[in-house]
Amino acid sequence: MGGIDIIGKNVDIDSCIKKNVLDGLDVLLAGGTSPNSIGILSSKKMGWLIEKCKEKYDFIVIDSPPVNVVGDASVISQYAAGMVVVVRANRTRFDDVKKLIENVSLANGKIIGFIINFTETNTSGYGYYKHKHYGYGYGYGYYGVSKKTDEDSNDSKR
Repeated sequence: MGGIDIIGKNVDIDSCIKKNVLDGLDVLLAGGTSPNSIGILSSKKMGWLIEKCKEKYDFIVIDSPPVNVVGDASVISQYAAGMVVVVRANRTRFDDVKKLIENVSLANGKIIGFIINFTETNTSGYGYYKHKHYGYGYGYGYYGVSKKTDEDSNDSKR
């Protein structure tokens, strides 16, 4: 049960929220599927759900599908103070990022930052690469792992 059930089936919000998934983190899943997700996301009931969540929480993070793949993220952006966009280093095409920025702008959304994943931790630098890919990397090491083992290195090469 989740957001779709609250909006479409009038299910109680509190019964759908998973409390303390991590210390201080509650989660509301999407719930069931809908053939009309954009209609649901742009409905007054979705606005109501966001307002109810704002009454209970200091921060609300909405995870969405890629902006250029489906329109959900552009619709969701109307509820957000800002969007953080995740792009993959050396894989995400510059033209795709440009299109994403245009789509978010057309939806009156605001991009407040980018997260670039799959960067090399032993390199730093930025620039354009072949095939109009854009990449950036700055390595500090590993989060949550004390030391990368030889076995981990071999796994990543497979």
